[in-house]
Formats: sequence, C-alpha cells, structure tokens
Amino acid sequence: MKSSIIFIFALLIAILIFSVFLFIQDRLALKELLLSASKLEESVSNLQTRMGSIQNAVDNLRNLVEEPYRLLKSKEFFTVSVGFDEVIVKSLFTFSEYKEGSDVFLVLNDEAGSTRTLELDREDGVSFIELSISPFGIYSGQILVREGSREIMSDRFQIPPENYRIQNFEISGRAWQQDQNDLLYSFHLITTSFIQNSQLKIAKASVRVMNQGEVIDVLDMPFQDGQTALTTTNYTAGRDSNYEFFADVTYGFGGSVSRKIEVKYNF
Repeated sequence: MKSSIIFIFALLIAILIFSVFLFIQDRLALKELLLSASKLEESVSNLQTRMGSIQNAVDNLRNLVEEPYRLLKSKEFFTVSVGFDEVIVKSLFTFSEYKEGSDVFLVLNDEAGSTRTLELDREDGVSFIELSISPFGIYSGQILVREGSREIMSDRFQIPPENYRIQNFEISGRAWQQDQNDLLYSFHLITTSFIQNSQLKIAKASVRVMNQGEVIDVLDMPFQDGQTALTTTNYTAGRDSNYEFFADVTYGFGGSVSRKIEVKYNF
C-alpha cells in the first residue's frame, strides 16, 4: 500500500514537472511569436514609409513629365513669304499659365542638329515670332519660359512642313527607236510630296529642248494637282540629233528651278 502511494506521488510530481516544462516552452514560444510580430509590424511600417517615399518621388516625376504638356495652350503657324533662300513663318503661342514679366523663347532645331534660341515678343496675351527658315529643311521646336531662376520647357513639336517646305519632284526621260530615222522621247515628272499651300506647290512645268545652247522647242507638261501628281509629255527627234533636255518648274510664289533630264536610251 505504501509503495503504491509513493508511485502515485512520484507520477504526480513527474506530471507537474512536465506541465511546468510545457508551460515554460509555451511562454517562450509566445514571447518569440510576439517578438516576430513586433518585427513584422516594424517591417510593415518601414515598408509603408518607403512606399510613401516612392509614391512621392513618382508624383514628383509625374509632375515633371506632365508639366511641359500643360505649358502650351495653343500654337499656330502662318506662311508670310516664300523664297528659295528663306521662308518667313509667323508663329503664335498661348500658354495655360503665364506670369507677367517672364521671358519666352523658342528653341528651334533642324535635322542637322543645329539649335537656335529665339526670344518671342508678346502682345495681347499671345507670344509670337517670325521665323526665317529654309524651304528645304525640317524643323522642330520647344518653348522655354524663364521666370527668374526657374525655367519651364514645353514638349517638342514640329514646325508644320506645309508652312515652309516647297514641293519637291523627280523627273525622268526615256528614248526608244521609233523608226529607222527617229527617236521617241518620253518625259515623266512626279511630285514627291503633297502640298496644299499654293505658294509652295508647283504651278506649272515644261521640258526645254536644247541644241548647242539654242532652244529648239518647249514642251508643256499638263500638271494635275493631287496627292502625288504625275505628268507626261512626248517628243520625236531625229536619230542623229544631239539634243539636251531640261525640266523647268515654276512654283506658286513665282520662283522657278531647272534640272537637266538624264535620258535613258532603250536600244
């Protein structure tokens, strides 16, 4: 009987010790879990702080990117005069926001990479300038507004080619043997650009037949205005003739150009 009591007492002691051990283990695990949760919460807080900083940076970047596009409210271009040396284009700009006293410039770029910074005049809320540019170039620009030490640059825009580029063309000639004595010449002129501006587009064209510096004949080339205009004319000459042929093209503004026609002989 006594040994049974001792056994039961020892068993209870063992159970108690095991329970205390489990309790201590649970406390340690709970403490570790709470510590991990605290670290996780701190990490989340740091992450939120970083995300806030990133969002702020993104917002600042977006403002920088979108600012140029908000600068220009409108832009208009008008052809003032046309010549082979230069075309004068009046350019007008309005802005969504403008602080009186600010300096406004047009940064003009051409296809060769040259840059000119031109100051604009201002009147009745409109900034304007008359550009002197080549009728054979390609131009783009940006508006620069300077408010003290602060500078704002607009997005890049194209100076509309229809306001300054003269209509270009290609001319070709071919010759076939028509009979034993004569050659049949055929000349083709085609425009390589569509121009609506009447000053800049071709108004008329002809082929000039030359022999040792003397004009032998002038062949009219009926010109049809269109997206790509093609005109053709034919000419018959003796097989032994030593003729040269030139295309004479007149533009709407009154200027003319001449090009020698290289004839391809098909015999």
